[in-house]
Amino acid sequence: MAQPKEMKQDNNNGNVLDTTQVYQTNAIIKKVGRAIGIDLNECMLPGEARNKHMTILFRKSPQWSQDEIELVSKETDNWIKQKCGSAQAPVTFTIDNWGRKSVKILGDLNELCLHLRSKFNSMSGDDQRIPHVELFSNGGRGGGKGRGKNRNKDKHNGNKRGKRNSDKFSGKNCGGNSEKFKEKLGKMISRMQSLKSTKSEEILLLDEQEKQLQALFANSDNLDIKTLRNE
Repeated sequence: MAQPKEMKQDNNNGNVLDTTQVYQTNAIIKKVGRAIGIDLNECMLPGEARNKHMTILFRKSPQWSQDEIELVSKETDNWIKQKCGSAQAPVTFTIDNWGRKSVKILGDLNELCLHLRSKFNSMSGDDQRIPHVELFSNGGRGGGKGRGKNRNKDKHNGNKRGKRNSDKFSGKNCGGNSEKFKEKLGKMISRMQSLKSTKSEEILLLDEQEKQLQALFANSDNLDIKTLRNE
């Protein structure tokens, strides 16, 4: 019998979150104001906040250089490759209540964030908050006035990244960017297929090595020690 999903309600804002939902991201590094972060706009997260992201490192000054961003991006690829076998593999995570507008990030993405902070600790002398993402804006719970709420909604509908926060893949939610949405989904699928292909090749290689060892084991009684070592 299937277990019911664990739902948690944040007493501060009344939003109900599914803390068992597993999300995934391609972990694209980008500059967000005074921070370097990971873009989470394509993760189908709940909430109406725009420009969803997870901050890796915040720094009041100086501004982040392109070289620093590329350095963090390369280390991100290295970590993903070591963790998942391919730098193109998506990074998974779950969310849980934290704060009035934000949720904390758990799972592999949390681990990646903490690794990058440890690796590049010298880049920032500012205090860093726990890995999190802002999902809800000030008037996003329906408590604001109608005029302001509609204006925010119009801005939200006009932003190509904001359209990806629905829990369902539907043409209505994708709007005029459905082709771009499908294209990016296709790229994600291709990456998964590439990863599966790499794993399949590794499995075939292991199978072949196992067969050789089985044949050697079966004939070991007929071979002397020197021959076995050469084999």
